[in-house]
Amino acid sequence: GVLGGGRPQKATAMTMMMSDKAPVGYQDISVSVGGEKIPVSVWYPPSTSESTQARPTQAQYPHKISVGKIATLLTRGSLSVPSFVGPSTTLASGVRVLEGAAPAEGRPVIIFAHGYLGSRYDMMHVCEDLASRGFVVAAPELPESLAASFTVNDAITRPAIVNAALEKLRLNFAVTDKKGIFGHSAGGGTSTMIEGTYLLGRVAIAGFRGYEGKDPLLVVASRGDGIIPMDRVRDALPRGAELYEGAEGAKRLTSSGYNIGQGQSAAVFFEGGLVQGSLPPNHISFLSEQSNDALVNFLSPLLPVARVLSVPVLDFDKYQEARDSRQTGDVVVPLVSGFFESNAK
Repeated sequence: GVLGGGRPQKATAMTMMMSDKAPVGYQDISVSVGGEKIPVSVWYPPSTSESTQARPTQAQYPHKISVGKIATLLTRGSLSVPSFVGPSTTLASGVRVLEGAAPAEGRPVIIFAHGYLGSRYDMMHVCEDLASRGFVVAAPELPESLAASFTVNDAITRPAIVNAALEKLRLNFAVTDKKGIFGHSAGGGTSTMIEGTYLLGRVAIAGFRGYEGKDPLLVVASRGDGIIPMDRVRDALPRGAELYEGAEGAKRLTSSGYNIGQGQSAAVFFEGGLVQGSLPPNHISFLSEQSNDALVNFLSPLLPVARVLSVPVLDFDKYQEARDSRQTGDVVVPLVSGFFESNAK
């Protein structure tokens, strides 16, 4: 909940209730790809000496929304607005953070890939949780990002950015060669289509196009997703995938220890709501409450225009009514983190 009484504040001053999870380190770094500086958020377990000496606080992550990217979407490219125009805000961390702390060495690494018009903070609740469990987690800004903080060229691709981020982590964070990747929407496609060996597994959330490799695979989809039909996801599953239904199925998979090894896969489908009387999660219910609320606060005046023009708005209209990120996260965060943890043993 929001600390203090009265109405919740806007995202620029949002103060979220922090969890009692282990404090994490956080750094904003960049990688060079195609002659551009690409921002990357990194969450990680701090070194033992720093975690006992420094005082962790609630961090405020810098978050940019490009009006140009939104205008391009709403007008199907007929309106040109400079990409740098748009509000800057901050998103409050959900865990205690030691900003800039030295990282613990020799830890496995997880990559988060956001979707179209997404943000590197879209699943910050999962990233923070993974870091509190001992993983180094990197969330790079990808070419279709809502922040639009670099000029895209042919050399700037999702795989190129992911691989540059992995190399930077190897050099500067002393990570092991064990790695995993998870993504939302188009990022789910990235997580399953990118080349290489991801022994800790691959997770596709609200976006799955198929996977023929041998890495452990977890797929998450919902009947309420207005962008990626759940039946299409079901049809694309590898043969022999174990199927689990709803919050109870997710808990059963988690408590069973997963047992999703090389060449094995599982899928969790949400046919109904996660709490009594609610609808199934929509496309962006899987994203963090902080990033969703920041964007909905900004988009709210534009949604009626989008409806009149019949422009798809990635289920933000549904989320504006449901506001169900937190209840979805209560199920999805331990599901995803537990999956990677089970493969790191």
